[in-house]
Amino acid sequence: MKKDMLLKVIKVGLLLLFAIGFFFTFITGTIMGLADYSYNAFQLEELNPDKSADVFVIIFFVITIAGAIAIFMKPEYERIANLAVLGLGLVLLVVLYLQVFNDSDLQSLVDLGAMTTKIGFGIIFQIIILILGFVFEFTGDKLIKE
Repeated sequence: MKKDMLLKVIKVGLLLLFAIGFFFTFITGTIMGLADYSYNAFQLEELNPDKSADVFVIIFFVITIAGAIAIFMKPEYERIANLAVLGLGLVLLVVLYLQVFNDSDLQSLVDLGAMTTKIGFGIIFQIIILILGFVFEFTGDKLIKE
């Protein structure tokens, strides 16, 4: 496989892995010390009905697919498409993080000791994928030898 094609496949793979990260656990913890819970980005509405992220995540999936197509179809827009999708993903990740972990209802329950909260694997996974995505965007041609 040629170096350029391999880099494109890696970049698209990282974008898709980042998008799949929204299906991984976003928040975990225990309720009243008895029941464990874990929610991904599509289940945040169960945690708080006012905090639905489904529409945003679905729109991000569409943007990810459009970016992946642009990477293969328009080589002159490859960098722009990759960075745009990674940047939008980062913004969405930060918004969801702030929306969940700065929720006043959730914070009051944590302060009362009725529940605990921890960052789920999904957030950590997505941060690692974002770092890899940016690294491969700017140094991928130097990392991969023909």
